[in-house]
Amino acid sequence: MLVARDLHKEYPGVKALDGVSLEVQPGEVHALVGENGAGKSTLIKILAGAVRPDAGDIRLDGRPSRFVDPIQARRAGIATIHQEGSLVPAMSVLDNLYLGDELVRKRFSGVLATRAMRERARLVLDELDVPASLSHRVDQLPLNQRQLVEIARALLGALRLLILDEPTSALSERQAETLFRVIERLCGSGVGVVYVTHKLAEVPRVASRVTVLRDGRHVATVGTAETHTAELIRLMIGRDLDQTFPDSPPAAPRSTPVLEVRGLSGRRFSEVDLSVHQGEIVGLGGLLGAGQSELLRAIVGADPVESGTVTLDGSAVRFRSPAQAVRARVAYIPADRKADGIIPTQSVRENLTLGAIARLRRRGALSRRAELELYEDLVARLGIKAPHSEVPITNLSGGNQQKVIIGRAVAAESRLFLFEESTRGVDVGARFQIYQLMRWLVGEGAAILMFSSDLIELLGLCDRLYVMHAGKVTGMVTRSEATEELVMTLAFGATPGSQERGSPDDDPG
Repeated sequence: MLVARDLHKEYPGVKALDGVSLEVQPGEVHALVGENGAGKSTLIKILAGAVRPDAGDIRLDGRPSRFVDPIQARRAGIATIHQEGSLVPAMSVLDNLYLGDELVRKRFSGVLATRAMRERARLVLDELDVPASLSHRVDQLPLNQRQLVEIARALLGALRLLILDEPTSALSERQAETLFRVIERLCGSGVGVVYVTHKLAEVPRVASRVTVLRDGRHVATVGTAETHTAELIRLMIGRDLDQTFPDSPPAAPRSTPVLEVRGLSGRRFSEVDLSVHQGEIVGLGGLLGAGQSELLRAIVGADPVESGTVTLDGSAVRFRSPAQAVRARVAYIPADRKADGIIPTQSVRENLTLGAIARLRRRGALSRRAELELYEDLVARLGIKAPHSEVPITNLSGGNQQKVIIGRAVAAESRLFLFEESTRGVDVGARFQIYQLMRWLVGEGAAILMFSSDLIELLGLCDRLYVMHAGKVTGMVTRSEATEELVMTLAFGATPGSQERGSPDDDPG
């Protein structure tokens, strides 16, 4: 169906693609993997008509096809779901689903066939198990539902090739399985799928072949039945990854909690008790949508608190905005980098040093020399890869953008870090580097409270883990106690055995 041969694309100072080729058969799911910066995004943007290659040949159904824009690609049957999303936040779900492809009544030119649009849209949303009303504004939906609305939009068109970029990065396991069933249905009707993912465990589940890119070059294309995760990692990073998580130092003696939450209630969570100590990584586990994200947002003042107390170093606080939290040296690392993390119109330098502007002033004016010294120090310490300080932040890979956001909090001398899905859309190499940064932070005396929908990540990183179900903490387990079975039992609201866990009296804090 699709043949891309010897594609080249170069940007100033960066060779994004260097002779990359890809083939997709009708009814095939072809996975595409590689580290951030390997060229995956550039390749799919070329296939989608958003970027023009410098050289190379693309054929769709045997015919030369070089699209001048995404609209032309869409009309040819190529739909692309980008990781960062392309919905219009202020518009309704229905308007987003049909934006640019509205149905009109046959007998009344220019009059929308609203009833038919609603009926078709509801069928697709129901297949993807999206409960949202068609009249809801997109910016009122949680991230996972926005992701599914993006996919539903593609399914409403005449599809030949579907390109999915990290489609499950914001989805629960149940939602991911629903998506996999939809992909199987599409393949049964002859649709080809290019599936980009950093979740290597998904590759054999969903794809029959996988292509590996590294540094803008094609490394290998192999059948998924003929390879395994360790081999894919070796092909992606050019070496063996000896470990998944950095070594954990011995537990430090307990001190007064840096953060203590008692009886906290807010949007989608209630009566939460927890504590986080200096030098400790504490996790929030449970199924997606159990209130973990809302709890983190409430602690930093991004969402309102209805009742309960938040204490920092023994003093009660109630932040009215994230800006107040920043001034108290509390950092929030959000899940949605594009919307809530980076400042896309500014450079890497500006994004990185923003947290230290007050310290960088000399006699009332910003010292450029001091700013550059801080920039160079943070880039070296955090392993940020950027061509130069003035490159736009949007030019960096997702993993490096995440490091910049963490670095901004380091520059602000934060003592408490709240991480929300900190490795979402990040490749295995950059993921390990972020884990190292988190271990480095607590080694320097910071405290971390993190939420991740990746249970293996929580088990590998956290000293203690609070598990939530339906907005409430159902238990707290230590590193030595935590198992996948125990955490999942608590995540479904059940009591493991006959022993209750996680009461305030059990909390070592």
